[in-house]
Amino acid sequence: MVVDQDFAEFPYPLLEMSYLVDEPNLITTKAELKFPLLNTISAGTPYEELSFNERISQCSFCHPRESIRETVEGQPVYQSQILRPSTPLPLEQLIQQAENCNRADEPYRCAMLASIVDHGELIPFQFPAGAPTIFDN
Repeated sequence: MVVDQDFAEFPYPLLEMSYLVDEPNLITTKAELKFPLLNTISAGTPYEELSFNERISQCSFCHPRESIRETVEGQPVYQSQILRPSTPLPLEQLIQQAENCNRADEPYRCAMLASIVDHGELIPFQFPAGAPTIFDN
């Protein structure tokens, strides 16, 4: 993905992501992308800035019992317990926010929303039963 140079001062620089790798144990891997993305990214890019030190990531401050699952292009891929949002945003509301976004008033927010919803089919996901919120840990 390439983002226009006009977004060099992007006020919301991070998109945090997780991938459910072990549903019975509620384990996800963590990743993040820092915006703006000005070039094509490699497979290791989403993991480059996560490490807090050689053993844990920045995610471990909220996600307990973290460990390194594997490495991708030399970058550690951290896994830990999933945390569901305390107030999830339904997919339909996200799409509606993107459609109704006023680019003149909120160009950065609209660009972020467009980067999520304008590139193919989105598949709704329900967090697994029993997944805690940050307030439950």
